[in-house]
Amino acid sequence: MRTTRTIVAAVLTIAPIPALAAEAPPHARAIMPEAAGGACPRASKHARSHYRHHQDFTLLATEEYAGHKAYKVREQEQGQSPYSEVITWVAPDSFLPLRREFYDVAGSLWKIQSFENITVIDGTPTPLKIRMSDEQQKGSTELIIHEVRYDVALSDDQFDPLRLPAVAHKE
Repeated sequence: MRTTRTIVAAVLTIAPIPALAAEAPPHARAIMPEAAGGACPRASKHARSHYRHHQDFTLLATEEYAGHKAYKVREQEQGQSPYSEVITWVAPDSFLPLRREFYDVAGSLWKIQSFENITVIDGTPTPLKIRMSDEQQKGSTELIIHEVRYDVALSDDQFDPLRLPAVAHKE
């Protein structure tokens, strides 16, 4: 779930920048806000509203990142946030984030999030390894994804809090 939120966040980061939103590939358009020309079925109404009304986005540059062209975008919260800004490098072909740098309210680098092992699954580029490192506390968390399926039919009763333990153990 968090992986999906991060990818949605990266696409929503691009959406308010018209020149970039116009270049979005189909899988990115599927989660862009309607104002950027997408249908947005994978982004919740809350996420769309939050990014539209509480974030300020600036395209800083188009530059090399890990040997490939990338958009460098600055995101600044227009309200309370633990971050003064987030800098994201976005792949222009997939619109996936490649790297995100989170800066604390004092402007010091706090966290770095990287996205690796990008594989196309059901037509959607998907990072299979996501790493978040805390540069101030010198710790990190790594998420390695072994299986992804998109657009799987799920019944509403699978989200009933009383049934969640049973669903989690079902193979």
